[in-house]
Amino acid sequence: MNRYATDGFGMYALIEKETRNFIGQCGLLKQEVDGKTELEIGYHIFPRYSKNGFASEAAIAIRDFAFENKMSESIISIIVTENIPSIKVAEKNGMLLEKQTI
Repeated sequence: MNRYATDGFGMYALIEKETRNFIGQCGLLKQEVDGKTELEIGYHIFPRYSKNGFASEAAIAIRDFAFENKMSESIISIIVTENIPSIKVAEKNGMLLEKQTI
């Protein structure tokens, strides 16, 4: 599926300003969750660059972009319950645990 053509958005490359290295991805994804279409902030930082605040910085920027452009009234992050670093990113992004699903 070509998310950019279909949805108008997707995952974007994250480039470290100082080194210009490709360090991961962050963006918006449409997800079907329990029969409802949701807008998700997704991100992945390569392990070498993790724990430097890049995921939080990118997720906040994407969140702000989505709300400023009225793309959705709510945004989610789908996180495996054992993924504590991603939970911390979501919390820094102002998210709260609303529900769990399979």
